[in-house]
Amino acid sequence: MSALFNGGFLRLSESKIFHHGSDYGGAGVRNNGVMEIVDSAIYDNHGGENGGGGGIANYGRMVISGSLVEGNTGISGGGIYNEGALEVIDSTVDGNQSFDYGGGVFNTGTLELRGTSIGGEAGNSAQLDGGGVYLEVSDATPSLRLLDGSSILNNQAGGDGGGIYAGGSVELSLCETCTIAGNDAGTILSGSGGGLYAFGVLTSTFYGPGVHNNTPDQVAPGGTVDVRVAAGEDDAEEFRSAVELLDLPAGTVYHESQDLEFTYDDGSNLHSDQYVGIRFQNVQVPPSAIILDARIVFTTDEVGSGDTAVRIEMEATTAPAAYERVNASFGISTRPTFGGVDWEPEPWTVVDESGHKQATPSFGFMVQNMVSRPDWVSGNPMAFVFQGQTPQEAGATRTASAFDANPDKAPRLVVHYLMPN
Repeated sequence: MSALFNGGFLRLSESKIFHHGSDYGGAGVRNNGVMEIVDSAIYDNHGGENGGGGGIANYGRMVISGSLVEGNTGISGGGIYNEGALEVIDSTVDGNQSFDYGGGVFNTGTLELRGTSIGGEAGNSAQLDGGGVYLEVSDATPSLRLLDGSSILNNQAGGDGGGIYAGGSVELSLCETCTIAGNDAGTILSGSGGGLYAFGVLTSTFYGPGVHNNTPDQVAPGGTVDVRVAAGEDDAEEFRSAVELLDLPAGTVYHESQDLEFTYDDGSNLHSDQYVGIRFQNVQVPPSAIILDARIVFTTDEVGSGDTAVRIEMEATTAPAAYERVNASFGISTRPTFGGVDWEPEPWTVVDESGHKQATPSFGFMVQNMVSRPDWVSGNPMAFVFQGQTPQEAGATRTASAFDANPDKAPRLVVHYLMPN
């Protein structure tokens, strides 16, 4: 039996539950009612073969806050088995082991993480799939939401899904400050999806750049594209008005700049609104791919904190050309585009910073449209046009490093995609 069974209403605070064993799940805690675990530790408990969750089994409603779930073992969730509604806040689930699926958590219900780490220094492990979290599809669609800087870190799966394994179509959200990193799949068997293994994902928010440094890959079955601008002719600016200082007419395209201003260039007294065009070569996305997330990440060249608004559209061709330096050519603004997302960047206050503040909103739907076209070929280039939406104030421009300044700080296109069954 469980060390603690709740069938009603219970708040457990500043407590430790450890060194318990059970032939059933939830050797430490089993909840069939409404329960809150606060500032407590559930550790070194061991579940048997007749139920899930070595440390905790939840079939009702549960909130875990400021707590540690560590060193538990069992099947279907070494640390936690969840079939109900579970919210985990400012807590750590680490060092747990499952003898089949879900080293940290096995979830068939709703799971929300806020400021929580699944994994850590030790990481959770599963002998089969889902080292960190295993999402089992049953009658209802399971969900996993990572919010407020939550992370899936350093977990290991013997099979697929080092960080997360989704056994079917699931709801998954990953916030801009959240990460899935350092996870490993295939440690026992042949496996893939070091960060995420999923056949289908329903998501409104998925910050793709937060999935990184997983082994042997980031996402499966599918892949990741992470490419930088590869030539000076692939990031360019077009002056929307004449620049008297340089005797340049409106529409002049310039690609020798050391930086890219979004979208007002007041350097050297140029005083011109501008379009910015960015082209990426060799985008290896298969035509049948399902786009999970796509966005561009910049590196701050100069600080800027005023309010600004930028419109991003995609060039409407499967083979966009590089930009030519020609006066009055309007070589960026006249290119046919489609789609569009609005971007109101956060303040850029640290030079050389390249993170979620420097990332555009997701434009996965535009990339999906492009790769679904009959003439799209994996390895083709993609190009995007940036246009200011409001008059710029002093200090409002966001200034990013260009290829000509430093290729290692050039804009990055990050695309995560899944492949259909």
